[in-house]
Amino acid sequence: GNLSTVGVDVGKWVYKPKFRFRAQAVTFSTWDFGGQQVYYATHQCFMARRSLYLVIYNINDGFAGIDGLRTWLLNIQARAPGSPVLVVATFADLLGKGQQSEQLIKQYRDRIRERY
Repeated sequence: GNLSTVGVDVGKWVYKPKFRFRAQAVTFSTWDFGGQQVYYATHQCFMARRSLYLVIYNINDGFAGIDGLRTWLLNIQARAPGSPVLVVATFADLLGKGQQSEQLIKQYRDRIRERY
């Protein structure tokens, strides 16, 4: 099935370094926003400047999926200017393997760089 976040799912992720002697664990607060349009107005209430944003989309949605990133990226820029943003494509494994898939991924990457 296709699972979607409803509202905002708040959680914690603790990173414990394995190779550094006496390195301290780092705790991340995670906020997974529901992507449905009904929730868009509430997202701005939770955005902060001192945050790292992951904007995730399904690569199988093609250029339309990339164009759909615009609303998210503009909202982050307006509410948390200067914050780092990582754009993550999911389901790339479903594109298949080979030169044709690699070319398609390059086209998508170029489109993201050109537009955003």
